[in-house]
Amino acid sequence: MMRFWGAAVVALAAGAALAAACGATPAYAGPERDRAEVAVLEVTYYAKGIYVTVEAVDGRPVEGESGAKLALLPGQRVLAGRARGFGQPKAGTPYTLSFLARLGASYALELTQTGFSEKLSITVTEDGTGEVVASLEVWP
Repeated sequence: MMRFWGAAVVALAAGAALAAACGATPAYAGPERDRAEVAVLEVTYYAKGIYVTVEAVDGRPVEGESGAKLALLPGQRVLAGRARGFGQPKAGTPYTLSFLARLGASYALELTQTGFSEKLSITVTEDGTGEVVASLEVWP
């Protein structure tokens, strides 16, 4: 009996770890893949009154909350969406940004604004290394 429960606990723990790792919305066609087979992009989509969305990856529309956490296939990826800072029109500014997603890597996409109605930039940074892998000034 103990052996059964031990195996069940291990299976549940493994399943929970996989679900947590793959909790990202797939931004590719086909079945969901294991975390080791994808890169993950986490989007800080709203902070201090400015926001950024990822609406498409490689021309494929993204489902979910503005692309808050996306699973990407490795390789060159093209993100498209909107960014809005203080002093900008409510619709925001469309952007397109490209970067090389590495197998198993995690990335953070962030929007920053240097001041009210001033420079608005999007950066993609690789977690762990802190390397900026893509950057784009979207406004003015």
